[in-house]
Amino acid sequence: MFLGKSHLEELRTNVYLIPERIREIDEEYCVVRNLKDKRFELHHLGQFVKTGNSFCLVIPYSELDARAVEFVNRTSIRNRDLQRELRKMEEENEKKKAKKEADLKEQTTREATEILKFCHNSSRDWID
Repeated sequence: MFLGKSHLEELRTNVYLIPERIREIDEEYCVVRNLKDKRFELHHLGQFVKTGNSFCLVIPYSELDARAVEFVNRTSIRNRDLQRELRKMEEENEKKKAKKEADLKEQTTREATEILKFCHNSSRDWID
């Protein structure tokens, strides 16, 4: 029984330690087996305190294995914020890289032009 519902059974552990690994993502996550619908669900106790509903998502696999941990990681609000920040950082890094390349190209062009001018002027000395 989980939160007074007889068709929900909290899983505290399994052979692969999946519930524990999911709680590492957020300590208030609970993996629950829904006996009525024959599926695994993710619930959040903090959400229950705030809203009266702990349900977060259905784990879309018939077995509770590493895929469940990866799925919860991808859908975690905290990780979405991190992913957004990472994308933002990657975009900034790409802009910096493009600017560096453009600056290097400009400097190379400038130096090549100076070398050509020098060579052109030096060749006149040889002709005279």
